[in-house]
Parts: sequence; C-alpha cells; structure tokens
Amino acid sequence: MSNRRIQTMAGILAALALALLLWQHWGMTLSNSDDPWIVRASMAQVLDTASVQGRFWLIPINLMAQIPYHLGSWEAANTVKIAVNGLVLLMFVLFCVRLTNVMTGLLMGLVWLAFIDVGRGYYSPFHGYLMMFNLQFAVLFLSFALYLRRLDKGPAGGVIVVPFLLYGFAMLAYEPMFFYAAIFPALFLYRHLAQAEHPATWRQWVALALQFTKRNYPLALVMAAYVVAYFGYRHFQPTGGRGIDFNAPIASIAVTVYKFSIYGFHVQIKPLDSYFPGISTSGNVVLAMLYAASIALAVLLIVPKLRDTLYPDRLFSKSALAVILFFVFSPNILLGLVAGYRQWAAEDPHYVGNYFSSFALAIVVTLAVLHLVGGRRAAREKVLFAVVLGLFFSSACDNYLRWSNLAESNRIDSRLWWQAIVQLKQRSYSAGGPNVVCAQNAPEHVSGDDRYWSSYLTEVLATPITYTSKYGKATQCTESIDFNTLRFPQPRS
Repeated sequence: MSNRRIQTMAGILAALALALLLWQHWGMTLSNSDDPWIVRASMAQVLDTASVQGRFWLIPINLMAQIPYHLGSWEAANTVKIAVNGLVLLMFVLFCVRLTNVMTGLLMGLVWLAFIDVGRGYYSPFHGYLMMFNLQFAVLFLSFALYLRRLDKGPAGGVIVVPFLLYGFAMLAYEPMFFYAAIFPALFLYRHLAQAEHPATWRQWVALALQFTKRNYPLALVMAAYVVAYFGYRHFQPTGGRGIDFNAPIASIAVTVYKFSIYGFHVQIKPLDSYFPGISTSGNVVLAMLYAASIALAVLLIVPKLRDTLYPDRLFSKSALAVILFFVFSPNILLGLVAGYRQWAAEDPHYVGNYFSSFALAIVVTLAVLHLVGGRRAAREKVLFAVVLGLFFSSACDNYLRWSNLAESNRIDSRLWWQAIVQLKQRSYSAGGPNVVCAQNAPEHVSGDDRYWSSYLTEVLATPITYTSKYGKATQCTESIDFNTLRFPQPRS
C-alpha cells in the first residue's frame, strides 16, 4: 500500500476519533465551578477578578470566554465550543507535520488522543473554558507551524513578524505561556542543523545567534511588551495576587512540577475499567470501543511505515530530547513556586498544568513508541508492537468511558444552570428588597458559591437579591426553587 494511501486512511481514522471525542462536548457548556463566574461576569466583576489575581490578561480573556453565550442560543454556544476545542488538536498536528512529516505528525496526534487525560476535575481532555486556553493553544501551534514555514523558505524570507504576533496573543492564556518563547530559537537551531554543519567554534555560534536576532527580533519586542504590561499592571493595580514563594523546600517545588507535568499521562491495561453500571450506557461503551479501534488501526497503519526517510531520527538526539523534556516540565515551574498550587498538587495533581504539558508529553511518548517498534520487522518486535497496540486501544477506550461519565454529569449541571437563569429571571421581586431566593437540591455547578447568584441577579435585575442554598426554617424566603423540578431544554436560550 502506498504511503499516500496510508496517510489518507490514517487521517480519516484520526478525524473519526477526534469527531467522537468532540461529540461528547455537546451540551457541556460548563466545565468547572469557575465557568459560571467567567461567562456571566459583568465588566466590573472582570476588572475586580483581574485586580485580585494581578493578571491584566484576565480582562480580555474573560470577555472572550463570554462570547459564545451571547450568540443567541444554547446551540450556538455548543457549536463554538466544539469548533474551538477541535481546533487545538488540529493545529497541534499541523505543527507536528511541519516539524517532521505527515505520518509522524498524525502519530503524535493519535498518542495525544489515546494517552492524555489532563484531569479528573474537568469535563473532558480539553481544559474547560470555551475560549480561554483552547483558542490560545490553537493559535500557539499555528504560530509554530507558520514559523517553520518561514524558516523553510530560507534567509531570503526576511524579518519574521506574524508568528510572533500570534504568539503574543497566545501568551494571554496563562503566565506559563511565556516559556514557549524558547520554542522559536529551538526550532531555528533544529532547522539550521539539518541544513548546515554544526557550529564548531564560539565565533560560529555567535554568528548563528546574530542571524537569529536579525530575523527574529520582533519576538523580543513581543516578550518585552508582555513583561512590561504584566508587571506594570501588578505595580499600579492593588492586588493580592498569587505570590512567588522562593523559600519553599526544593523537594516540594520539584514534586509539584513533576505531578502537574506527568499526571496527564494515562495508561490503562483494562479497556473497560471505567465502565460503571447505571452510569456508563451501552451506547457509550460502543462509542468508546469505536474510538479506541479507530486510533489503534491508524497506529497499525502508520508505525510500520515510519522508517528510512520518514523516521524522525534527528528528534532522537540528546539535545532534541532535552529540549522536548524541557517543555514537558517548564510550564509548571511557576506553579511549583506558588504555595496554593503546591497544596493542590498534594491533594489532587490533576490541574491545568497537565494540559500545558500534555502536547510535549505526547511527542515524548511518540518517540518512545517509535524507538520500541517503529519500522521494525523482527518477530520479537512484532510481538512488542502488538502489546503497544493493545495499550493504545485499552487506554483510549478507558479514557473515553471516563470522559463520557464526566460529560453526562456535566450536561446535567449545564442544563440546570441554563434553566436556572431563565427561571430566576421570570420571578417577580420587590424593587426595594429584601429578596431572598432559597434553592433546594442545587447542584455544585449552579450554586458553586452562594455569592454567584446573589451578585449576578442583583446586577441583572437591578434590585438587591440574596441567593442561598443553605437555609433553615427561620429563613424568610421570598422565592423558593427546587432544582429537582427544573427540566431542560425548554426554553433553550
């Protein structure tokens, strides 16, 4: 079978797996207890949140996260969510294809789909916010792909600007995005060493550094602008922030960085380990098996062909592996220096840092797979390849089942949240107050924090509202809502 035909078939199978994954997102408009605040916050609340955390970038990002909810319907919000989430992996594969070749790039995407689980605390393998992190990560990988395209044109391409502007937008996602700036010189050196001799003297290294600076100086300008904006905001805006703690034990910092970086990698030898009767439906089991089979079959097509000119030999060099491992751990260095994150890592190491490390981790796992079984035909290695395929299938199947269980719970909370907004707005309230709304059986994502409904309703209805899900017989309730009686989707917006 020709390489082109294999690429096409593997691409179709990978697209099927991604489509099955994204289908789980339908109806899951919330991801965790932060989302109700973000998507319904007023401008005053956004400004206050940014001030409290000392993060200027929360202002544009929180406003962007609200966009899908202002498109007019529940369906539109879900469509945007699926499109943005899917774009992340597509751009990641595009970058990997540009870095190596089509088959290796597809394999890296398949590894991510099979083995990456960024956290039990979120609804899916994608971190929650609709346009917070996900859109920025898609733009980040697009910037890398465009940068490689410019490098491949040669020195005649002139000064590079567009990829760095895209990277500047991506940095708005989170402070650890700053570390990804190092990818640009790494890619520059990677391409240079593939096309020229390795610099032998310090003069040659200086000349290479000057060459990089000449073409890539806009990167320094973008980074400088971010630093000035970030620290300028923290200096002039009163904030408690999340301060850096350099006095923490080195071991505690190292363990936090390790946990946040590695715990997104999920290997499971039992494909139905996350099947729970009464929760996991038979339909979900079928979809999980189809998802896993699509990934395993695509891997079966690709791996035996990854030899000779298609085998990414240069990525196995010590320097290349060191750089890739740096990007596995570096996004969480700052988190390890903050006391709050160290505590979270001790309690549950599945956090957003898993997501930031997951893509570099997928590349490392891909290289490990290729080192073990790539392009090999010996009998012993065929047996090992069968074991690797089994791990792809079982891990992907188990991941999908766990995600589907989380998805179902999330859909219930999302439906109640949307319906609660409609129900609460339809009630009549006294203009002068006091208005006390008592909620029975309120799920976490709807109640989350009693302040949420109180502040939201007070602003929207322009009258003082006190919402509580914790009350006794002595509480004078103006309105009482039992969330067990709320049904969705009517109305849907």
